[in-house]
Amino acid sequence: GIVAGVNGLLVLNGTPVAIVTSADVTIDRATENGAVVGSNSLSAIFTGRITASGNMSLYFINGDARDMFNNESEVSVIFTLTEGSLAASNAVSFVFPRIKLGGFDKADGEQGIVVTVPFTALENSVTTGGFPSSTVLIQDTALV
Repeated sequence: GIVAGVNGLLVLNGTPVAIVTSADVTIDRATENGAVVGSNSLSAIFTGRITASGNMSLYFINGDARDMFNNESEVSVIFTLTEGSLAASNAVSFVFPRIKLGGFDKADGEQGIVVTVPFTALENSVTTGGFPSSTVLIQDTALV
């Protein structure tokens, strides 16, 4: 199905955030082609580390995100998008267990104040409780 942010949820450091105006994520899987002399095909594709970054735009309601940035806190963020508003709707979730906020820029409008908060995902260092050491976790409930 088609997922939509209007039916989704953003959880920042364990707290649902209902003031998100936009969000984007870039996930990059570093790869290198193993070309060899005398062959038209690759001998292998070597994979490197997965990196991820993104941006969130939020209405400035309180100073929580600003304080996370100012304190250089490492926090978690979860983006969940669903196919509909029913509780049993299929969903796709992107979990970044450890991120660092890279800024806090606000645009003073005549009405709502919108802040842009870029982030960089870091490898999860807390693996207790079976949580994997990963930069990003992706789950699609339609595939489970």
